[in-house]
Amino acid sequence: MENPEKASFSNWLANKGLSTSSIQKYSSQANNRIIAELGIDFYEVENLDSLRNLLIAVKEMEANMPKNPNHMYSAAVSNYIKYKTRQYNRLDTLNDYQYLNR
Repeated sequence: MENPEKASFSNWLANKGLSTSSIQKYSSQANNRIIAELGIDFYEVENLDSLRNLLIAVKEMEANMPKNPNHMYSAAVSNYIKYKTRQYNRLDTLNDYQYLNR
């Protein structure tokens, strides 16, 4: 059974206009890698400060990766924070597209 939080986040990403591929990367692949590397499932983090700390840790994780992940993992956490706080705007969405189109 799929995590309802994951399904809701995926729907939110779709409503922002992200492609199916990007939704999969942000909602599943990034979270799975973060779990493997840091032992944290961002769907289980409820405190906003903890999510922000996770974002910092993920940026450090990306900086130490041998292959450049084009900020996919930090973009996933950043989008999840926006989803949880419902604070986003058109500029945020444009910045997200810049990550995807590098």
